[in-house]
Amino acid sequence: MTSTFPDISISTDRLVLRPFEAGDVSPLAEMMNDELITAWTSAPHPYTTADARDWALRRAPSERISGRGIVFAVTEFLTQRLVGTLHLRNTDWRTLTTEVSYVTAPWARGEGYACEAVLAAAQWLFRDQKFERLELRTAADNSAAQQVAQKIGCVSEGVLRNAWIARSRTEDAGWTEIRTDLIVWSLLPEDLDEYRDAPTGGYDHPDYAARRIAQHRGSAVVLADGDPGFFGVVRTLRGPEHGLEVEVVPAVSSVAAAFARAGMPWDDAQIVVAHSRDLRRAVNVCRAHPKVAVLTSPGAGPAELALLLGPVHRTFVICEELGTDREEVTVLTSDRAVDHVWRDPNVVIVIGGSGAPVRGGGWIAGRDPSAVRGWALPADAYAGRPGEGETTELRAAQLARLGPRVGDLVWDIGSGSGAAAVEAARFGAAVIAVDHDPEACHRTTAAARHHGVQLQVVQGAAPQVLEDLPEPDVVRVGGGGAPVVAACADRRPERIVAHAATRDDAEAIGRALAEGGYTVECTLLQAVELDTAAWTERERAVAFLLSGRRTHP
Repeated sequence: MTSTFPDISISTDRLVLRPFEAGDVSPLAEMMNDELITAWTSAPHPYTTADARDWALRRAPSERISGRGIVFAVTEFLTQRLVGTLHLRNTDWRTLTTEVSYVTAPWARGEGYACEAVLAAAQWLFRDQKFERLELRTAADNSAAQQVAQKIGCVSEGVLRNAWIARSRTEDAGWTEIRTDLIVWSLLPEDLDEYRDAPTGGYDHPDYAARRIAQHRGSAVVLADGDPGFFGVVRTLRGPEHGLEVEVVPAVSSVAAAFARAGMPWDDAQIVVAHSRDLRRAVNVCRAHPKVAVLTSPGAGPAELALLLGPVHRTFVICEELGTDREEVTVLTSDRAVDHVWRDPNVVIVIGGSGAPVRGGGWIAGRDPSAVRGWALPADAYAGRPGEGETTELRAAQLARLGPRVGDLVWDIGSGSGAAAVEAARFGAAVIAVDHDPEACHRTTAAARHHGVQLQVVQGAAPQVLEDLPEPDVVRVGGGGAPVVAACADRRPERIVAHAATRDDAEAIGRALAEGGYTVECTLLQAVELDTAAWTERERAVAFLLSGRRTHP
């Protein structure tokens, strides 16, 4: 009987599971110092380069050679970047059973990599190695690991009480050890056949539940947290493809409960759901609006929100495990949220900024439409004559091509009077306005305050100042020409607009966009302002408008 695993690599659509190499030492050390990994594993802390080298080059190979198991470095197929590790251990060759554990790098969470890697290993075990059982153990409070087990079709078998020692942050930013239970999960060969029939999200996906209910004769009960009609399962159950009659018995939604605990009104709040795969959208809403309720998920919690907000100061009201005996409400500034490990699930109320407050009784939930009608407002709406390239007509065409929307982050480079930045913010987008001129920065800040919108103003010269800014969705380049456009194209926003006064400058900008992988459009705009008293020409403005749309993700 074989007593060791073969020295192999396993490939999936997106991943390669392979033996560790010397080049993995540095990224492994960086990954293992993540707070969540420290909290839920027994790895040394701090995790040094020497620890990583010992594991990758000595201990991991010895696992396979000794027959105890096998260790894989999990990497992205296209980039070869280290995604995490996967360890088959405690292997019993007589019963053909083994236990799996895994670690995922912080940057790779929310992409489904853990599920994909564990499934690939399970398929190889059951089909090629003829194993009969794969076991997974998760700490009772580690909801992210439990979700992975559920999504790949594991069956929960029971609880090992006080069987694990986790770590938790102390008030002085140190670590203390705490005992916790372990949930035991198992996966058998026949479970994989069932998993293939489940939807992409696994067994806990609403589509799978709805399909099983539709196949059931008689009534069925679905238990859901809070109000199932509010970002809940009702929408799926009522889908026409399932043909289900639904009776809803709602409870108080978690958002309503969170605002009640905070003693705050919430008819003027934006409400978003945060997932780690697209967390930046929720963060951009928090940048743009003075009151936001964020329904978090594993890998997209208060700490991650705070990290992505960066220098944008906000107050967090963090409501953990609402409606349970462990319910806790914490109020702190966003810069301090990264120093804690928060329990899932939680709701984060994000407050701050200079948005116009709601006076008296509102008439519409969420964001109240602007009191000013229209967009591409005239120059007198911005307390001064617009600069070069800031005409109302050019601004209207630029905004139309950018299409800023809620959840986007807009860069306005060369903000000038702040007109374009303010109007992008009025559409609900988060905006970072950049200008090297301190007076332009002051004008932009004043315009934002006057119009009751929030934006971040950064003084500095492009393209150098752009290096530390978060990734944009769309970019307006109001100054700097082709070099700034090229630097923006390197960051891969969906759309870029710029303008030029001469054909030579327009051609240079067009080349920069095309070389950056953008489809380029150029229009020569001519706007003539007339004096309607005498119907004579008052002012004429001519500019080349260039826009680029990204052709590939």
